[in-house]
Amino acid sequence: MQNPKIRKLVSIFILGLLPFFIQKCAKNNSSPDVNKLILGLTANQIAQGIPGEAVNEAPLLNDLDIQTSLVNGSQLITVKFSFQNSSLQNYSIKAYLGRPGTIVLKSDGITVEKYVQEASEVSAFPKQIRFSPPETGASYKIIVVAKNSFGVSVKQGSSKPPVVAGACGNALNAGTVADPLVIGNCNEYCMKVSLDGNDMQMKVEYNAGATSYFYMDLFAWKSDGNIATYNYTELFPDDPSIPIPPGQKVAEISINTSTFTEACVSLDSFSIFQENPDTPVYKYLNTRVIVP
Repeated sequence: MQNPKIRKLVSIFILGLLPFFIQKCAKNNSSPDVNKLILGLTANQIAQGIPGEAVNEAPLLNDLDIQTSLVNGSQLITVKFSFQNSSLQNYSIKAYLGRPGTIVLKSDGITVEKYVQEASEVSAFPKQIRFSPPETGASYKIIVVAKNSFGVSVKQGSSKPPVVAGACGNALNAGTVADPLVIGNCNEYCMKVSLDGNDMQMKVEYNAGATSYFYMDLFAWKSDGNIATYNYTELFPDDPSIPIPPGQKVAEISINTSTFTEACVSLDSFSIFQENPDTPVYKYLNTRVIVP
């Protein structure tokens, strides 16, 4: 494929010689509209742009194509994007993934706040952005921001979690959590699961360093792999520059197991401990329980 820069130089060279050839022909044919012809051709070429070159204009995103899949037991979210102005070449693009009720696009139309993950275009896969969130069965909201020196374009969309049939093959039986099941080290960060009659409770405690983000969820799959119920708690500091201070924190959610049968309940917690501004520590707790 011909180099665009070379193609541009060739086009400019041809345009430069064009008046000479037209004038030469005009002398031989005594055409009275030579100047109009030259101006018309030149103006038309400028209006259309040099073939194969990007036009100087703001990006215009099409609707996002959001796909989910399971890769090695983890959820992979692939965001495919495209532009209405297909010749656009010079742009920067960012995508933000967050909880549907929490992530927000500010009134300036470009700044995104309270997101869980941020990602850019995948170099090996043009026009694609990929996320690998900690939860297998959660749904997310995605905001994509494309910009260049001429303007900004924003598109939003939601992901649907992949079907996870048979996800509880090695899970615990619900009867084993009648006494609290403890996962992790409660001096730092742990999850406690208990079953009181039909009420399954999940409690997360942490007594570690300052935290910039805290999340826990409890969701259940039916035997066909579709989600039966979903509940989550999410905490952000009021001011992003001031992390949640150290100390014991307790967040608790629960579900009534009598509302569904033969389900797999997944319990997840994800936190970012901000030991110092340059070295965030990501910690994740997870277990799965079968409800007979």
